[in-house]
Amino acid sequence: MDPHVPAGAIRADAADPAPRDRVEEIPMKGRAWRVILRCLVTFTFGLLLVLLAIRLGEELWRVLER
Repeated sequence: MDPHVPAGAIRADAADPAPRDRVEEIPMKGRAWRVILRCLVTFTFGLLLVLLAIRLGEELWRVLER
């Protein structure tokens, strides 16, 4: 071992066993799926509230124009 290289460091000339352009697949655990599902549900709920607010705003505008 070279005393000038920290332990665990990868040498620049070392052969790389895995190409850098390939992304490692991370196994999705139950907790990760729940976080993703919670984000999707929250986003959908927020989108529905925005659409409801737009519709109610249009109706209010029509009532006030009369």
